[in-house]
Amino acid sequence: MTSVRARLVLVPFLVLVLAACGGRASPTTTAPVATTTSTTVVVTTAPEIEQFAFVRAIDESEIRFDPATMLTGEEAAEAARADGVLAEGEDLPNDFYISNPDNEESVATLDPDGAYYLIGFSSYGGELVNRQLSLDELVAVLNGANNDAFYGIIPGDVPMNLTLAGNTAVAAQQYLP
Repeated sequence: MTSVRARLVLVPFLVLVLAACGGRASPTTTAPVATTTSTTVVVTTAPEIEQFAFVRAIDESEIRFDPATMLTGEEAAEAARADGVLAEGEDLPNDFYISNPDNEESVATLDPDGAYYLIGFSSYGGELVNRQLSLDELVAVLNGANNDAFYGIIPGDVPMNLTLAGNTAVAAQQYLP
């Protein structure tokens, strides 16, 4: 009985050892293994970029904007002085400065499923609230429809923070006092 048990234990062990050794020495090679995987990978050619800009035009597929730089604090005051807008010893009235030395126009595709935000008025008073809109609603408001329900909308000159990923944009209005 002991020899039968010993053989039963040794047989799998020997099979494993022989399979690992392959019976003779040979160089190790690696061959690609064919796999079938159905994974969707989204590749962007550029990292996400946050860009302050003035929206000049918009339609259902693209946004045209003038990139600018919005600064606050001492950095804003220094930039305003350097641009000749603020004299030495003067303070910025609202603690921000928008540097836009050239009127450059850029274009990006709009994400039809993206998140778009404008600053609107609450239903119970003059309180300002961020309101999420669909792309169609955003296009309508920025082109002049129902823009009295939103704060500071001047078609062709709306300050917004854009999130650009590759050539696609989503947008949120920037509050300016």
